[in-house]
Amino acid sequence: MTEPWFDPNHWAWLPGTLLGCLTGLWGSLIGVLLPLGKGRIVIFGLGLLSAGLATVSVITGLIALAVGQPFAVWFFLIGPVLPMNVLVVVALCFLPMCYRMVEARRIRSG
Repeated sequence: MTEPWFDPNHWAWLPGTLLGCLTGLWGSLIGVLLPLGKGRIVIFGLGLLSAGLATVSVITGLIALAVGQPFAVWFFLIGPVLPMNVLVVVALCFLPMCYRMVEARRIRSG
């Protein structure tokens, strides 16, 4: 086993917390801006940023696993972030459909 890259006891909260707050902000913006048909660039940009950061964290965790880092090091990079990555990617796939529904409702209403 190699020397740990960092002390997981002090930093284990960081990736899950940051990505969780970013994704929570993203969801709030979706709830506020999507019904108004506004903020497409902000919503898609924040979603892509969340997916990108989560993907980088998972890849870094896999590299840590491959080079023989302790369990706490590679798991803290992969564990809390992998489900969030899947959620963000699925949500990004559904956003264009949601915007089309908003546009259709706006056209029907007047």
